[in-house]
Amino acid sequence: MPRVSIIVPNFNHGRFLKRRLGSIFEQSIQDFELIFLDDASTDNSLEVFKGFADDSRVTAHVNKRNSGNPFVQWNKGLALATGQYIWIAESDDFAEPTFLEMMLASLEQHPTASLATCRSMITDQHDQDRGVFDAYHWFGDRQRWQHDYFNSGLAEISDYLAFQNTIPNASATLFRRSLVEQGLRGPENMLIAGDWFFWVKLLSHADICHVGQPLNHFRQEHQSSQRVRSATDGSEVLEGIEVYDLVVQTVELKDRTKLLAQLGLIRRWYSIASRYRVNLQAHLRIYRRFLSVKFKSWPVKTLHFLSVSLAFLLMPLARLPGFRSLAMWFRNLLTGSVHSSGVS
Repeated sequence: MPRVSIIVPNFNHGRFLKRRLGSIFEQSIQDFELIFLDDASTDNSLEVFKGFADDSRVTAHVNKRNSGNPFVQWNKGLALATGQYIWIAESDDFAEPTFLEMMLASLEQHPTASLATCRSMITDQHDQDRGVFDAYHWFGDRQRWQHDYFNSGLAEISDYLAFQNTIPNASATLFRRSLVEQGLRGPENMLIAGDWFFWVKLLSHADICHVGQPLNHFRQEHQSSQRVRSATDGSEVLEGIEVYDLVVQTVELKDRTKLLAQLGLIRRWYSIASRYRVNLQAHLRIYRRFLSVKFKSWPVKTLHFLSVSLAFLLMPLARLPGFRSLAMWFRNLLTGSVHSSGVS
């Protein structure tokens, strides 16, 4: 049995694949199997892969027809994996040579942790690093990710993952295969927020450890057509609400915390509406879905209704020049009122 199963799901990332696979074979830990999953690429991906295919640790599984869903590929890889640990190494990212060494050390130092994460460098399409990933503006203690830490899974969900996906890149994770044997799978009904859903599911059964050093290089600039479609048809926000539903089923949250989590999703809704042409029917679906969220406290329920209703009315204007600052002012005002109101 290999120590690590490395799953490389790929679709049309031939221009990045040599760097991705090269960084795997440069790891200081070499006890691994590499499962290459190509989802019917139409570029030179298979030609690039041939340069690595002769290694006995490598197996390839090439789809004749595109699956249309990244988590179908994740699940195929999870079913094929035989190692003690699993690394889903996205085909457009790459890693530092000590990635596996340091992530394994962290997991073995914390026996109850089944998921290890690390910081990521944002890297452009020309392999130039643009700084350390930092999108934790929602949190007052955003510096926590700069240091090693251990946390219970349920606390990580209630304090962080309830508000946003704080594990934005699968390439920056390593987890125990024992969870897969217990039935952990990627949600094949999701396109964008499936990884967020996956981490919440995983941490409902285990703890987390984090390596503060940036060991992963995350390409964030290029946008897939799938992500654009998910933004314009509203499904990205709707999937976020589905993750929220999973969170409240998993951990007990106060009404105020639920409302703050909802405001984070409203912020995401606005961000999408300000960048893409979202049709009115999509806005209406999102609005109705927000209104289905339940609260115990009438003041919180009323504040939620007002914030969602006002957001719905303003969303069609989000792309107008100068409107962004007004919308941000409203959001910050509303968030501040929740923090200071004392509702629970």
